Amino acid sequence: MSIVELRQYTLHPGARETLIELFER
Repeated sequence: MSIVELRQYTLHPGARETLIELFER
């Protein structure tokens, strides 16, 4: 994942849950 993608996720609500799911994989 790129930094830009991470920034986009942080703008959306529940972004932490999405990131956690991606990192747990």
